[in-house]
Amino acid sequence: MKSKITLLTMLMGLITSAVFSQSLISENKTELSRAQQKNEMDFALRNYQTNGVTVFFEPEKAEKVKGEKRKYQRYEMALDENLKVVGEGYKIIGTKNSVKPRLYFDDFRIGYTTWVDDETDDKVNKIMFQLIKYDNNNVITSIKDFEMCDEKGFDSYRVVTYEGKVYVMAQYEKRKTKNKDEKNRDYLVFMRINPISMDVEVQKELNLLGKDELGLESFLVTKDKIFLAGKSLLQTKVLGWKIPKGFIAFRLSLDGDEEARVKSQSLPEWA
Repeated sequence: MKSKITLLTMLMGLITSAVFSQSLISENKTELSRAQQKNEMDFALRNYQTNGVTVFFEPEKAEKVKGEKRKYQRYEMALDENLKVVGEGYKIIGTKNSVKPRLYFDDFRIGYTTWVDDETDDKVNKIMFQLIKYDNNNVITSIKDFEMCDEKGFDSYRVVTYEGKVYVMAQYEKRKTKNKDEKNRDYLVFMRINPISMDVEVQKELNLLGKDELGLESFLVTKDKIFLAGKSLLQTKVLGWKIPKGFIAFRLSLDGDEEARVKSQSLPEWA
């Protein structure tokens, strides 16, 4: 039994590259069954086979198979150029981290996420960075994992593209170390990745402030330079908090080498 609740209003602007205005050219509403309504629409991508789009829904657990890791499935709906449904069904996606492409290149797209590897040889859980490459038909052509840092102390990461490369910056507090000069200091993991070969061209671990700590706020690559900005944090922590004491910015080369820095002894009003 079909529900009276309808799904989406799709603009032809999503599927016709020649149209750049925001005028509504066509729309169509598609009814969803009760089972399909359990998961909301997540995103839509161009479908070159139908000359329309494919709508992807949020993932849900697939049937559990004894002895195998839990798999997930996602409902997908293919629309043609007239916004008519020409294909639909549930597809196994393997992992809950069903990643939508967020980096766009001429011949492919790339999605990314992080996950925790708890089966390392040294028994220390690692944060892994994962790239998933899609062709223009939204078919996964390659998946590759890169080790970034220990899970404990991991803060955040950012990903940008520049001149056909993928730049990754992750921040974490180093806790698993016997070196007193590194213990509990904030480090940045820097990677430059070739998205065609999926190989790491440059990977470095940066401690730009020595014994001080950095609250990374911004990561930008432009004009063949890398720019970082953030808050300089007090080494002493009160109740586990890191207290900002100033503002600092860095300029790095495309290989991650520091070229210049500027800092203030107090935070700007907008910080």
